[in-house]
Amino acid sequence: MVTTISDDMFAPDVIKDPFRYYGQIRDEDPVHWNELYQLWVITRHDDLVWLARNHEQFSNSVWKNDPLPAYPAIYDSDQELYDFMRDYRGNQLVQFDRPEHLAMRKVVHSYFTPKSMEEWRPLVRSAIT
Repeated sequence: MVTTISDDMFAPDVIKDPFRYYGQIRDEDPVHWNELYQLWVITRHDDLVWLARNHEQFSNSVWKNDPLPAYPAIYDSDQELYDFMRDYRGNQLVQFDRPEHLAMRKVVHSYFTPKSMEEWRPLVRSAIT
């Protein structure tokens, strides 16, 4: 059976069930070029680990300095909003390359240990029950 992968990553059915959508990509085309948004969708764990470990070749600074919107596609009239979002996202921990990423990670690491997570359990449980 031949199926076609939709490139509309923000379609209502994808938002409703992203696991099915990305699972299809992982099964059929794990390194998928999304023509609509002009970006690569990488879905296999081993590939993502490899990308993360080769930050010299796959730097986040490319995205931060890209004058074109990454996603979703926007109109020229939305450029101010896009610039704001790029600046906002560009300052998140996951968007930094080494050595900045490691320095920032060192600061927050103690908050994400198993012991620290256990201390949060009662608060989280009370919020969801």
